[in-house]
Amino acid sequence: MKKIPVVVLGAILVILLLVGSVVKFAGPILVSSLSNYKTYTFKQPAITISLPVGTTVTDKFQGKNEVLFSSYLRDPKLNLRGYLQVWELGNLQAFLAASKQTSTLNYTAYTVRPVQIQRYQGYLVEWSATFSRYYSISAKEFWLKKDSGPQVLRVSFYTDQAQFPKPLEQIVNTIIASVKW
Repeated sequence: MKKIPVVVLGAILVILLLVGSVVKFAGPILVSSLSNYKTYTFKQPAITISLPVGTTVTDKFQGKNEVLFSSYLRDPKLNLRGYLQVWELGNLQAFLAASKQTSTLNYTAYTVRPVQIQRYQGYLVEWSATFSRYYSISAKEFWLKKDSGPQVLRVSFYTDQAQFPKPLEQIVNTIIASVKW
């Protein structure tokens, strides 16, 4: 009688090993499928980006001063909004430091870290701020430089929560991985 449980346990172990080997070689699991994304291509400046299908993109407009191009992104279903912009900046690191110093936001968290997305190097600025006792905002801003020249691509994402929601991080990562300019 005691042999039946051992046989059953042995069979379960063999099944788990077989399933584990199948899963191991099945390849990566996609959390966010690109079938739920739409690709947008801007001609001037030449930028391609994939956004969730529910995202609306404003007509692009040419900016002034440092902002050469700007388009507003909004997805009410995801509670996500942001900007796709091209800036002309001489020293990106100095600009980001000065921006924080001159900002009127009441930051509750603020970090800047170097990133490399594909061939673009730059910075990821993550921050949270409060505007009153009842309203908070959190953001992820990617500032990516081209290989040469002063142009910087800013892709920013904002949400009306005190901390950037974990479920949106995969979506943001999928969007950023799709950028070509």
